[in-house]
Amino acid sequence: MPLYDYLCRRCGHEFELLVMGNDQPSCPQCQGEDLDKRMSGFSVRGGQAKTKADAGAPASKCSGCGGGSCASCH
Repeated sequence: MPLYDYLCRRCGHEFELLVMGNDQPSCPQCQGEDLDKRMSGFSVRGGQAKTKADAGAPASKCSGCGGGSCASCH
């Protein structure tokens, strides 16, 4: 299930949220429901999803080929 970035048009707060089914998200700061929804970026490597929260993690030497046959990590 995708994560979405939201921008609250009422207060300008930006946040990320996983919304299930027909749930109506609201801004955690002002509880406004006039939101601009944007698809979050993500990548998959080794079966684990990386999110913006992982951006500060140290980078590995693997380029993320996923096939296990590249020279950068093997």
